Amino acid sequence: MRATPSHEEQGSPAASPVVVVLVRERALLARIATAFRPTAVCHVHTVDELSITLRERGLRVVAVLAEARDARDNPVAPILKLLMAQFPAIPFLGYCGTGVAHAEELRELARAGVHELVFRDVDDLPTLLRAKLGRGIEACAGAHVVRRLSALLPEPLHAVVSYSVTFPRESHEIERVALALGVHRKTLVNWCRRAYAPPPSTLVTWVRLLLAVEILQSPGHSIERVAHGLEFASGSAFRNLCRRYFGRKPAELRSSAGREAAYRAFTRALEKERPAAERAQPAPRTTTSRVGVATEAPHPLLSR
Repeated sequence: MRATPSHEEQGSPAASPVVVVLVRERALLARIATAFRPTAVCHVHTVDELSITLRERGLRVVAVLAEARDARDNPVAPILKLLMAQFPAIPFLGYCGTGVAHAEELRELARAGVHELVFRDVDDLPTLLRAKLGRGIEACAGAHVVRRLSALLPEPLHAVVSYSVTFPRESHEIERVALALGVHRKTLVNWCRRAYAPPPSTLVTWVRLLLAVEILQSPGHSIERVAHGLEFASGSAFRNLCRRYFGRKPAELRSSAGREAAYRAFTRALEKERPAAERAQPAPRTTTSRVGVATEAPHPLLSR
């Protein structure tokens, strides 16, 4: 059995975004399709169809919403785990009922690590479901920022990055961030100084802007919507920050090339923080240990 488009998807342009939905009841599908409108919905019945659909339509899929069991009563959680690893940019939403009768479904979806849980007859109304989708997209974007910046920053600053993408709307004053991380503000400042990273408040701004750039990659997210959603002062303020930090307008950051340019701008900012003598050092070289195993010389930022 192959995935078939729902009535909502028929006749839509080939490049239009789509939400893949795995539910067993047609009545639930109709409710979900209405809630996601005007985004098209593709209905799949089994975990096999779900896998095939994502491989065929990966670039078009903006989200997956799935129950804990498919039409053959197979558990969905194992395949969801695999698909989330294969498609890290797609948010996966778990769909289940409320109450004791649905406790096992809830546990299965939670163990799978879905980005958000959608409760039947509670969250599947248009406004609430789109809010859940938005949080799922934000979670995926945040995870990508953490992966990229973890390769550029020493370990103590990973916590700052994680906090900033997990709580992008919280106050980002140094005292507040330090309190959330359980350290003194001077410790936070020293972490940045020793790593030759921007000051904490500037680093947090970089992280929030990169999070915004990642969200802008998702279809249907306008610049104003992203600026408002992440609680920048205004759309104009967000545009000005993009020009100041990235040297580009937000509209120029929506593509893959624009996103990579944003990360290059952050890398250049790190380089500027390093002393001129260290910037002139060659790249880390490979040495040979006493037992003849090739090892890499420590990175200057990580050895402090």
